[in-house]
Amino acid sequence: MTSLAEEDVVGDADGEIPDVADHHQPDAERARGEARDLGPVDLAQRIHPALEYGGRENGKAGMSYTYKYPHIAVTVDAVVFRAAPARVLLIKRGRAPFEGAWALPGGFVDMAETCADAAARELQEETGLAGVALSFLHYFDAVDRDPRERTLALAFWGVAGDDAKASAADDAADVDWHAVDALPELAFDHAEVIERALQAWRG
Repeated sequence: MTSLAEEDVVGDADGEIPDVADHHQPDAERARGEARDLGPVDLAQRIHPALEYGGRENGKAGMSYTYKYPHIAVTVDAVVFRAAPARVLLIKRGRAPFEGAWALPGGFVDMAETCADAAARELQEETGLAGVALSFLHYFDAVDRDPRERTLALAFWGVAGDDAKASAADDAADVDWHAVDALPELAFDHAEVIERALQAWRG
């Protein structure tokens, strides 16, 4: 067990004993305090100082790839049901891959946000729905689930009011509520995601 150095405890010129707690404040605690004062881009730069970050709209951080080894990308999907009758909210993808196919609202997690915040953001950006209480469902990590790159998807689910209205925006070409027992062909592994969410919803 490491002890305090002698000069740490003998006191200063006025005979005052230094505050041991302050002297040994954990680095993590100091870092958390500093992080609270940083904006999203600055925080991302602090987390990964070797990367170059460029500003994007809404304060999201963009980065250039400089790692020696590839890293898995993290995405989120939002499964939102409407109860009467039982329907699930889907978007029609406006860009590749699976352009023109129906899918769950979702996308990539930004550097300075949590996965839960990313799910709520993507849901609002693509469908206009906000304020839906989302709960973590499961992770989906099949190696070939996304033709673009290796991804880990974290799925969240919730139930909107029966009068919830949605409108397509961002990269969604269309949006609609689909009967859970008559789903169209879905992009990625979203049929599996919805099936698991239905199990959670029905208990």
